[in-house]
Amino acid sequence: MSMQADKHFVEQYNSRAYHLYQSEGFLLKSTVMPAEKIEGTKAYFPIFGKMAANKKVRGQKATPANAERSRAEAVLETWEVFDYVYKYDLSRTNVNERENLALAGAKALGRGTDHEIMQALYAKASTAAPVGSGLTPNLAANEMPGMVGGTTADFTLEAMLKMSGALSEAEVPDDGNIYCPLPSRFWNIAMTYKQFNSAEWVGDDLSFTKVTKAKKWNGVNWFKAPSEYFQQPAGDSSVDLVMWHMNAAGWANNEELFSHWDWENDLGAWSMRMESEGAAAVILPQGLVRGRFKTNSALTVS
Repeated sequence: MSMQADKHFVEQYNSRAYHLYQSEGFLLKSTVMPAEKIEGTKAYFPIFGKMAANKKVRGQKATPANAERSRAEAVLETWEVFDYVYKYDLSRTNVNERENLALAGAKALGRGTDHEIMQALYAKASTAAPVGSGLTPNLAANEMPGMVGGTTADFTLEAMLKMSGALSEAEVPDDGNIYCPLPSRFWNIAMTYKQFNSAEWVGDDLSFTKVTKAKKWNGVNWFKAPSEYFQQPAGDSSVDLVMWHMNAAGWANNEELFSHWDWENDLGAWSMRMESEGAAAVILPQGLVRGRFKTNSALTVS
């Protein structure tokens, strides 16, 4: 029997499906490091500590540097999307139900990956206030970047500079691999400053540049991200941001995206299962800096 829709019904439908507004996901996959090794359900990220050079003294044995060697670990987990496409529906519309269901599922799994990475970053980015002095005013007592701003602080160009400055003070390399997503309101505030607004995106074709706005300014890759990617520690009155170096965090996955279709004869429908397996880990916490600012920070266009 033909699977073509009857002409009587096709005339009632447009061939294009309109999806509810939703972010694409997978914005962050090119902003973190891949795992060095995956064994079973665990991913490993090796860490090597700092080394110091010593002056050579004639006739004496060299002094071992004893550089720290450790590793960060993450346990892989699986996310799934499951739904049905009924033959009954296919006979009444010329919309490609299977294709559009797969598209919506892929977006959902992509957002799940991004949320996992952001949650790992929020869990490790310091909330300690900076207590540094001299040339390192933005470092906390543990020599980690201290939190910039606070629940009553405005998001400003100065705050953006302080966040990137805190990473520099922690000796994080300014090599073009620092990232900071911004919610829509903060992106618009940044755009009111001519210093930021005049910057352009210059760099590799990163994952987020295809689906959102981005600028490279002051050595940081800034990009606009959905509001659901950000934490609000004091309810609606403030929001947390995280800026990080690529080497500070990692993502491991055995299978980025897997989809499987089965015909369910008792339902008269195809079942769709999409799965994504992976895990996020913070490798070097000193490569993260948290910013906390008022959600109603002033937006003034001059």
